[in-house]
Amino acid sequence: MKTGSDHQLDKFSKRIFKESGLESPESDFTQRLMSQIESSANRSLFIYKPLISLKAWVFIVIAALSALSIALMVSWEPVAWLSALNKPYEFAWSLSDLLPEVELSKPMLYAAVLFGLLLFVQIGYLNSYFKSRIRV
Repeated sequence: MKTGSDHQLDKFSKRIFKESGLESPESDFTQRLMSQIESSANRSLFIYKPLISLKAWVFIVIAALSALSIALMVSWEPVAWLSALNKPYEFAWSLSDLLPEVELSKPMLYAAVLFGLLLFVQIGYLNSYFKSRIRV
């Protein structure tokens, strides 16, 4: 049941709505709204910048390849003074002592190789997927 103040408020709101009338949007309101939404969707929120630039990757690859080629081309002869140095500490254990000889069956070896290949395929796929989602 309505109280007196609720009844007065209801009468007042009905009178205000009658006086103001209904407003209708312009005829091209929907079209303008959709074009604004599409333009804001096309705008990129942020620009992706890789942590290591392309120039840095090229430099790293060239440095690694040159170090590898120098290591393969230079003939390494034992240095006389190196053998004269005393070894400060010899390890009492080796890796072969900790891990006994592991024998893998052919199916296990094939599974490991297949797992590695599929891992690289998945990394490539995810890389291209995220590059397409983040506009570079």
